[in-house]
Amino acid sequence: MGYLNGKLKVDDKVIQLNEIDAFRDHSFCFKRDWSLMHRYIYHMFYLSDRTKISVGVVCQPCTTSSLGMGFVNHPSGKIDAIESCDLLLYQHGENGILNKELCFAFVADGITYEVKIKYDHDEVHYKGRNGEAKMHERFLTCEVNGVPGRGISEWHYNIMRKIK
Repeated sequence: MGYLNGKLKVDDKVIQLNEIDAFRDHSFCFKRDWSLMHRYIYHMFYLSDRTKISVGVVCQPCTTSSLGMGFVNHPSGKIDAIESCDLLLYQHGENGILNKELCFAFVADGITYEVKIKYDHDEVHYKGRNGEAKMHERFLTCEVNGVPGRGISEWHYNIMRKIK
């Protein structure tokens, strides 16, 4: 997570971008096999005090049923890894009906962060060799320990996997 600087040209208008909040999402390996993953929910928060947070939970049955991950990037440059997270996938949208609001907590560097989210907009696209990954890109407003912010969330569903 960081900042984007540059120029954006739309038709004949040039817009200067200075220190726009940004992130780069990167997958590991040559090709991701989306059929291995059951679900995940991932959030990127940009708070008004310049704190940036990346927090997510993944269920990939061949390796782990629930893996929490992420970090808190403080304005000072200090980065704290997420130690635990109480966001449980089966409690939020397992049936394919996504919440309009969400609350959860996580711990980083011994500090508990309480998160409140309101999802403002949702767009869907598909990935994978056979379109097995249904992705909900969700724009949001949030509050983390009382500090307001905004962000984006990705909710992944494997639409080919049958749960038994």
